[in-house]
Amino acid sequence: MKMEEVKMQYRDYKRHYTNCETVRGSYDASSKTIVVLVPASMMQPKRSASHFDSKRWENRGQQKKLRGYRVAVRQYNKGKDASYLLEAWGDAYACLRGERPAPAVSKTIPGYGPSARDAAISEALQLAASGLYTE
Repeated sequence: MKMEEVKMQYRDYKRHYTNCETVRGSYDASSKTIVVLVPASMMQPKRSASHFDSKRWENRGQQKKLRGYRVAVRQYNKGKDASYLLEAWGDAYACLRGERPAPAVSKTIPGYGPSARDAAISEALQLAASGLYTE
């Protein structure tokens, strides 16, 4: 099993990683940190894709549009009560060019709060990666 050395706050170690081994002598009393050997399977994924980054998303009120794509995520409510609607639309002129248009998508993401946001962003990025919704 692949292990990673992770420097973390001692309180995080006590709350979430007590079943993991620590590196002997790694506790730093001044910063209250410790180095923990964490299995790669337990590592949290990086959350950079799970936020509406202004470099990648246009703010349109309650709607966030993925730049360069016909894909948007609409937020209803705020905070832990937030729910999301994923929308994608095809090229209106595809039929005129003799092409088959991409199917329209309108999907409510189940759940609330950060987990629903993460799922909505993930699905939006998957639609963008398909190449069907490029502007």
